[in-house]
Amino acid sequence: MNGRIYDPTLGRFLQADPFIQAPENSQSYNRYSYVWNNPVSATDPSGYFGIFKKIGRNIIRGASKIFGAKVVSIAGNIASLFCGPYAPACAAGWSYEYSRAMGVSSSGALRAAFTAAVTTYAFQQIGNYFNGASADNLLAAKHGIGSTTFDFGGLSLSGRQIAGQIAAHAVVGGISAELSGGKFGHGFFSAGVTKGLGGTFLPGSSELSGGDILKGTVVSMVIGGTASVFSGSKFANGANTAAFQYLLNQGSSSIAEAIKNRLPTGNLPPLPEDAKVLAKFKSMAVDATNEIDGKYPFLQTAPLRWLRGILIHSSFASRVRSMNLGYYGAVVSYLNGRVVPYGTAGSVRADAVYGIPGAPKFVIELKTGGASLTVGELINYDSHLPKGVEVYKLEERDF
Repeated sequence: MNGRIYDPTLGRFLQADPFIQAPENSQSYNRYSYVWNNPVSATDPSGYFGIFKKIGRNIIRGASKIFGAKVVSIAGNIASLFCGPYAPACAAGWSYEYSRAMGVSSSGALRAAFTAAVTTYAFQQIGNYFNGASADNLLAAKHGIGSTTFDFGGLSLSGRQIAGQIAAHAVVGGISAELSGGKFGHGFFSAGVTKGLGGTFLPGSSELSGGDILKGTVVSMVIGGTASVFSGSKFANGANTAAFQYLLNQGSSSIAEAIKNRLPTGNLPPLPEDAKVLAKFKSMAVDATNEIDGKYPFLQTAPLRWLRGILIHSSFASRVRSMNLGYYGAVVSYLNGRVVPYGTAGSVRADAVYGIPGAPKFVIELKTGGASLTVGELINYDSHLPKGVEVYKLEERDF
């Protein structure tokens, strides 16, 4: 029976209990005792866990009689998602206990637990990935670069990213259905439709109220359940998956506050004081460009433009250093929020800084020729500058 052997003469088990089920109860540390030395009031059929497991499953059965088994199952799955980063483990634990309470065998319950863990983890990772993509898009948009984006489920995503998110949800829905004993196509269709419609019409942000989250979850479940019925499956199957989809994506930021703001705190357009300083930097950049073009006009030909750019940057740096006010710096490198020597692997280099180098007010990125600031460069700046430092671009084409 895979349990421990109890000796009624000794009143003790012959094998130690490998689990400490209630650390706050000192009786749990007596590994050979039976139900915390309280055999009159409790039983332990397996010899491993005491009364709490039996009570928990009785509660599940009682709630299922009152509210319906499917409602209790979905409610438990939703509750498990509030475990934050540990949601997959919580979902697996709930699915196992619910299945056992409903009379499912241990092997069947383990399969349900595995399916719940995989589904939760997959939707969680999809949510994290596209939240990050949205943050990168917003960062690029602040500086007037990047591709066109659309509001989709509270995120700022390009058309290709939206299609990718819908496809990812559909695939996970199909795999979940297959693992649960259903058909891949049914889960694929239901999850894809749920994300497509839910992302378009349902709210999603880091500031959703409890009512917004509840409403979004319910509507998402209705969409998912209805789509599941149309595909030939059961309403409950689609509704359950839809709840996972919404809470682990559009509602995840508000529930766990797990997605933090990755964008710099500065503002565009710049503040009046910043605008004056930026005008000085721009003037120095223009003067540096005119100096190099006046001395070496032949560098404007295509094969030599790279050398022209180097000389313009060098002249610009010299002009910034000549300010000699202690509040202007040139060619400063950063890595993980700290100033590092020039050329440090993985670092990002600012062409100029305004403020103390270790804590500048903002930094300048100078682009010569037809070059422009890229999304990748902005992300690197955002990752390595001290927190809250803004990046302003000076592009020659705007001079």
